[in-house]
Amino acid sequence: MKITAVIVTYSNRAEYLSQVVGECLSQGVDKVIIIDNGSPIDNQKQIKAIKTLYTEERIVIHTNKKNEGSAPGFALGIRMAIKQSNNDDWLLVLDDDNKLDTGAVSYLRSLAEDNTYNNAYCCLRSDREHYIRYLETHDKKILLGAPNTFVYFSFTGFIKNKLSCEKQLPILKRKNDEPIPCPCGPYGGLFMSVKAFKKAYSPNELLYLYFDDTEFTFRLVDQNIKLWLAPQARIFDIDKSWGNKKLSHKFSNQYFETDELRIKYFFRNRVYLEKKYFVTKKHVYVFNMVIYMAILGVKAVLSGSIPRYRVIWKSVIDGWNFDKLNVTH
Repeated sequence: MKITAVIVTYSNRAEYLSQVVGECLSQGVDKVIIIDNGSPIDNQKQIKAIKTLYTEERIVIHTNKKNEGSAPGFALGIRMAIKQSNNDDWLLVLDDDNKLDTGAVSYLRSLAEDNTYNNAYCCLRSDREHYIRYLETHDKKILLGAPNTFVYFSFTGFIKNKLSCEKQLPILKRKNDEPIPCPCGPYGGLFMSVKAFKKAYSPNELLYLYFDDTEFTFRLVDQNIKLWLAPQARIFDIDKSWGNKKLSHKFSNQYFETDELRIKYFFRNRVYLEKKYFVTKKHVYVFNMVIYMAILGVKAVLSGSIPRYRVIWKSVIDGWNFDKLNVTH
């Protein structure tokens, strides 16, 4: 049984990629397929230099002329890996800054050898607080959001938090090193057999960026593939997430201070996902949407971010009408 890592990279991130590839191969990954999503020429040269450090057959590089997006990039890498693998081989999907913790591949290999192809696994991302909380609580709402919430927001929950005089009790950490069922997961750290990837629906490439991995893994259950969170297989993100950066204005919001492209697809795809899978009472969902956007609108006025606020509203509308505007899977 061989393991192939599929990594998508872009921009000037060869330094991160080099560390991730090196860790994969040092831990026993058999082959690495790199999808270079239209990075600059100098960065492409650095990526090619990574290949010279290893034998020819261990690293495959595919370079796109432009950034095709996360969803098409991973879909292409997975297709390439499937063609170059046997049914009993396994694929490990990673972002270009997902560095494996010591022993992760050995543990994943043991899981693959002990279980059937109908089991897929997510490595535990140490910087994803919601996955840590899910591991402690086993509450699916932490990952998926409660039904009828808008971008994880509900008016009733907002009021309860504001009126509550009690301090929130800390979560009691469960001593649980064994894999637990998981409703969805990111591409970064997804470990599945080739046979399972062939059986699963292909990623929805029209989503382009953000929540394409959530939708793909959420739909695995339709093909009788069970997803597990594997806490003993840990990943450390070398790069800092845009959502963790310090705000420049006290009335600002993270959505006002990162680049527009990210925000466009974040809101469009989240709304599409919620409407398609998690809305059970449309009037409640729309009410939560209006209240959330009103609060965000006040912050936009106070922080001088009206142009970005308009972009967010347009992205919300595009997400609501996604099925009408696109031919989805």
